[in-house]
Amino acid sequence: MKQGILSIGKVLFSFLILNQVQGLDQLPFDSRVWESVESIHKWQDKLNQMPAPIKFHYFHLFHPNNYYVFNKKAGEISFYQQGDELPVDKIPALFPFVLNDRKVGSPLLKGEQIVQSGLAAGIYTILEVLPQEIVLQDDKNRKVHLWVGSDTINFFHSSFTSKAKFYVLPSEQGHVFIAKNNRLNFASLKKHSRYDYYRFSPRYKDIHENQTLFRFKPHKKQVVEEYMATLDEEKLTLMKLYQVDNEEYNRLAGLAFGILGNESEFGESIKLILKEAFPALVAILKGNLTTRYNSRGLTQIKTIPELIKKKYRIKKSDLMNPRDAAIATLGFLAQSLRELRFIEKRHKDIRPYNRHRYLHYIYTGRVSQIKKGLATPDKNIYFQNILRYQSYIQLLQKRLPIEH
Repeated sequence: MKQGILSIGKVLFSFLILNQVQGLDQLPFDSRVWESVESIHKWQDKLNQMPAPIKFHYFHLFHPNNYYVFNKKAGEISFYQQGDELPVDKIPALFPFVLNDRKVGSPLLKGEQIVQSGLAAGIYTILEVLPQEIVLQDDKNRKVHLWVGSDTINFFHSSFTSKAKFYVLPSEQGHVFIAKNNRLNFASLKKHSRYDYYRFSPRYKDIHENQTLFRFKPHKKQVVEEYMATLDEEKLTLMKLYQVDNEEYNRLAGLAFGILGNESEFGESIKLILKEAFPALVAILKGNLTTRYNSRGLTQIKTIPELIKKKYRIKKSDLMNPRDAAIATLGFLAQSLRELRFIEKRHKDIRPYNRHRYLHYIYTGRVSQIKKGLATPDKNIYFQNILRYQSYIQLLQKRLPIEH
């Protein structure tokens, strides 16, 4: 009876979370082909606030498979069935093992580096359970052989399913499991001189085609339609130009639309019209003898990134054109993302999964707020307006990646 009540409660809890994530105002689309980027992001944002064991549980609710968790500190391996919050079984993990056919001793050695830690923290897939060994493969397709006793083999034989995941919890501070690009990744919050010494997940290389649906269109609907169509069409080119991954691009595209609304009310702002009509007067009022330092166009860009200038030959005088403004704004945000990675250690709250929430500080020339650790996106009116304008659109991506 008690087990039944717990199961019902868990189903209801998962349903409520999924409902919050998906929202009730989604526009209709063919879910067999497309998926909501907003839903993916909201779901991942929730996962990334959870500790690792709970994160695994909720991730596997919607990515079905059984999985194992190796806790080095506790010296045990736990087996979880898909959907179960508590482990089905546990076993001590004090066996010797072999890494790439070289015997190196106990997997309980301290540290995370491959050369010193035995079975280093990370995400593995179990390929085979053989009579005397278990063959794993890490996220970079490198094989690891565990030579184990009969009790451990029997434990795995009784629970193993094809391609089951094997998570090894980190013992070093700053090493975390992050939900990104609709998958779990093992990553670092700190800098390393040799990332190849660790089993961090590789960069996500797939690119998914985008499509934008509008919940609301302003009077000048051709502006927003051309602006977002450009970001959808230029995704492959801009991703390669700035070396951003699929999720990073989608986050930037959403921000770019929010900035379009915030800076010019989608091209309908009286302030914008006056600034574009009298650029010399604007410069004088700001104490400048040249219009060179004026912010220009639909998204009020002060400087066009060099990569955009070279690739698209866009000038500041072109920025009232929705296509040019979209490309330049996305480029500026992608460049800002690069800059943020170099300074984010100065702000205690910045993580790989929430960087997008701080980019507007660089966009508006307030980078000192990040460097001083004072940036608070949740209290920032500019950022809250971006989020409000973002709600006007629903960004979709194709479930299957494109070939590139």
